[in-house]
Amino acid sequence: TYSLAVLGRLDSGYALLPEEEQATR
Repeated sequence: TYSLAVLGRLDSGYALLPEEEQATR
């Protein structure tokens, strides 16, 4: 989920994905 994490952070300020997703990248 690296792409989703990056897009989420830039698009919605990593508010879309939980902390777990970011840690899994």
